[in-house]
Amino acid sequence: MYAGSLGFGIASCAVNAGRGVFLYNFRVCQHPWAPSALAGRQQNVNHRDEVMEIIPTRFPGLWLIQPRVFQDNRGFFVETYNEKDFISHGIYYDFVQDNHARSERKGVLRGLHFQTPPAAQAKLVRVTRGAVFDVVVDFRKGSPTYGKWYGEELSGKNFRQLLIPKGFAHGYVTLEPMTEFQYKVDAFYAPEHDAGVLWNDPTIAIPWPVDQPVLSEKDQGLPLMKDFESPFVYSPV
Repeated sequence: MYAGSLGFGIASCAVNAGRGVFLYNFRVCQHPWAPSALAGRQQNVNHRDEVMEIIPTRFPGLWLIQPRVFQDNRGFFVETYNEKDFISHGIYYDFVQDNHARSERKGVLRGLHFQTPPAAQAKLVRVTRGAVFDVVVDFRKGSPTYGKWYGEELSGKNFRQLLIPKGFAHGYVTLEPMTEFQYKVDAFYAPEHDAGVLWNDPTIAIPWPVDQPVLSEKDQGLPLMKDFESPFVYSPV
């Protein structure tokens, strides 16, 4: 852990770029969350052993997830998402889209990205091959950790995940070639709400483990935090 001071139909689309491949899958139709449905699910959450450790961070709403991994001479089995375990911790998300990115080189940096309201996204992120230094920055006005960053190494070996609430910028840099990064989001991709801040903003001062990352043209041109008026507001539960 690192922290700093500042029946559904399925469709898919693949996008190729010089840094690797990005694939997103999305549900053609989704169901609404209803209080009655949540109440029914809540009844049984305490009658089973949890399949993952859900660990709070000092950033409100940001959780580190450590699944239980069952290994033998054949390989391993792991549950990467379990709704009941999340509900038992008071975490309710309706994920509607899965994204998959492959970076073919070490030092590929993607970020810092977010979507603005009303298309803001919460994310559940993980690495299935290789490793990344994964970073989030809290942009929620009024948050006790506003403007501060949190970092975690995620890899195909440690199975860790981060659950990132709305109002955070997110990015990562690959630590190994051929790294594959996958994540769930609770709102569909909305290009008109796509936004971000510069990866090496001196105000945020993230100690990225790379001096000359491989960046997209878009990410090289993102604004500084001081030039961005955050639309996110922190609301304590």
